[in-house]
Amino acid sequence: MSEVEIIKNALSLGREKITPLPGGWRKKTFLVEGKDKRIVSLVSKKAISKSRLLKAAWLEEKLTRKKIILGRKLISLSLVDNFHLIIRTYLEGKPKWQWGRSEARQLGELLARLHQKGIYHLDLKPGNVLWRGNKISGVIDFEESKRGKKYRVQDLVNTLSWVLASGGEEDIFLKAYLDQGGKVNYGKMEKYLPRYLMMRAKQGSKNALILLAKKKLEDSQGQIKKKLLKFSDLVSFRKKNKGKKIVLVVGAWELLHWGHLYFLKKAKKRGDLLVVGVASDESRQRLKGESFPIVGEKTRAETMAFFDFVDGTVILAEDQISKELKSLKPDILYAVKKDWREGIRKKEEEELVKNWGGRVVKTSYLLPGVSSSGLVERVALLKIKQVLLGERERQPLLKVNGKSKNKFQVKYQDLGKLGNKLKKQGKSVVFTALTADLFHLGHARFIQKAKSVGDVLIVGVPSNRSVRELKGKSRPMIDETARSLLLGELSVVDYVVIFDERTILGCLQKLKPDLFFTVKDDWNTRWHKSSEAQFMKSIGGMVVRSERQAPYISASKMIDKAAGDWLQKEFAGLLKTAQQTPVLNADFDPHDVSAQLAAREKGFYEQVLQAVAQRNKCVFCDLKEKYIVAKKNNWILTVALYPYIDGHLLIIPKKHLESAADLTKKDQEAVFALEKKGRGLLKKALGINNFWFILREGKGIKVGKTVEHLHFHLMPYDPGVIKMVDKKLTTTPLKIAQKLREKNE
Repeated sequence: MSEVEIIKNALSLGREKITPLPGGWRKKTFLVEGKDKRIVSLVSKKAISKSRLLKAAWLEEKLTRKKIILGRKLISLSLVDNFHLIIRTYLEGKPKWQWGRSEARQLGELLARLHQKGIYHLDLKPGNVLWRGNKISGVIDFEESKRGKKYRVQDLVNTLSWVLASGGEEDIFLKAYLDQGGKVNYGKMEKYLPRYLMMRAKQGSKNALILLAKKKLEDSQGQIKKKLLKFSDLVSFRKKNKGKKIVLVVGAWELLHWGHLYFLKKAKKRGDLLVVGVASDESRQRLKGESFPIVGEKTRAETMAFFDFVDGTVILAEDQISKELKSLKPDILYAVKKDWREGIRKKEEEELVKNWGGRVVKTSYLLPGVSSSGLVERVALLKIKQVLLGERERQPLLKVNGKSKNKFQVKYQDLGKLGNKLKKQGKSVVFTALTADLFHLGHARFIQKAKSVGDVLIVGVPSNRSVRELKGKSRPMIDETARSLLLGELSVVDYVVIFDERTILGCLQKLKPDLFFTVKDDWNTRWHKSSEAQFMKSIGGMVVRSERQAPYISASKMIDKAAGDWLQKEFAGLLKTAQQTPVLNADFDPHDVSAQLAAREKGFYEQVLQAVAQRNKCVFCDLKEKYIVAKKNNWILTVALYPYIDGHLLIIPKKHLESAADLTKKDQEAVFALEKKGRGLLKKALGINNFWFILREGKGIKVGKTVEHLHFHLMPYDPGVIKMVDKKLTTTPLKIAQKLREKNE
């Protein structure tokens, strides 16, 4: 028998209209409309006792009589078919499921009035607050209410969680509560609020999920920031950790891999705290050359802070750490023997450490036995081979031997068991996936954000075969096991799983997570139509998308930079020759189109001038008529044969002058007349409005490399371009000259 039939039989109803109303899991509530309106509820007698229902009804009536709230009166309470059947008077008003500023203020005032009377509702949710227009018209359902000050924080935090989950504002709610005489224990409130927000999130509130994730993310980010030490922090770090054994390790940590982490974990075992010195960009260049570093110092330092076994990071000169040693006074200086042999680590540093009773540990590289610079070189060579030979199938770098086990790894076939186990524990499960081929800060931040939306984070790692199918035969750079080992060491990762499919649908189907966290990018704009999104919807899960957390860095950019810089270093002589020789002619031709457009980009202006000089002619005394735009009083307006930017013009005297002191009043009038004409023609022909007007003298003070013939530059100025070399030349000087002459006719 249905609830409606039970009510009809119990009340002998005829044609009365019965409408279901929102209710809790224990209670089914209906509006019965006949001659008058009544609220009828059915509550399982197993869920709640008769005495508790009566007590709640009497409290609601008492608070109504005292005008603290507007509530309902109890008409009758009886037992029907194992249900308590409760009939109450009808109260005008409807629940609001979205609470804004006004609602948050009224809820704060209402809660303060209840608390002043020693009443704690404990279930002041949207369904229990009725509204007429923009004002509260009633408060119902006091079954959960308690007395006693020990419930004050619990009631305040619970109600606040509903305010936030429904879209209200915390500051407005708390201010109204305080203004009405309420008291707030902020410490306890901060402690309990995440728990209640999690309850709201599990009940389907996206607002609660976002707020909880934001809070967790801020806390997690705060922990990372605490680890980022400056030189000035080292003394206080030592004092704060007095009595603890500090280990200092210095390195570049350039392209971070599992071998680095294995090395650092070994170092950490030597003491209580591990401080990682990160080589500065300047020292990296000084020691290894201009092609280093691939990744900046701040990015490398923050990345290291994401690992639990790292207690602090500090940027320093890799080969000059004496001042850091004196400030930190580490108990152990842990370094590889190679650094001592090459003079990066020095005898005086060893003596310094011994002065305060410390010790120097000189060790060999652990597996896989490759340094940061060594890995850069390997990555570069693989990229160069790809460019030269095309994509060929190959084995990834850094293969892991069988002894290295990942305690965080779960087998693909065991994902279902893991998901069931975590759900029985009441945990919200988050799944995300990423290749993390060359691990960087963007990966770490993305995973940190993924963890913020739930309790347990499982990270999917595509196998070598999966990556190869997705990104080509030349990838991945790093072996699947090495990638999973590194990801498993991140403090926010609970489990990793290697999957062999092209997509992560199989992982989702086995694990059945509460949330799937994925990237928000151009390639997945139709994500909501994907099989993954449809599956998550079918199981009542949620898809959460996030922007990239470090959009200016990627594995592909790191690979290309490593290859480009390495190639530039190894073949500098060849590249210099190529840059300085745009066209290979038997004789230099200043009118060659490719030479004109490439001069600025290739940086060979000086070679142009030298070549022209060998012809024993001044380049400005030997102008061809086809490049000239206008003339006035023996002065010429012409296009620059080797322009800095499209539309670059020159104003040149026919007579060979070298100093501005030689200009007559007539010369000055001609110069400014041609400058005005040039601006007008450029505006008509090319739509240019902003200009630079620059004097270059042939002798005396010079700026840059110039011709020994006085001339003026009239150049378009683009406010959106920081460097002129960033804007590509598109039109030959001859075509510019033709356009301007047409406008001048």
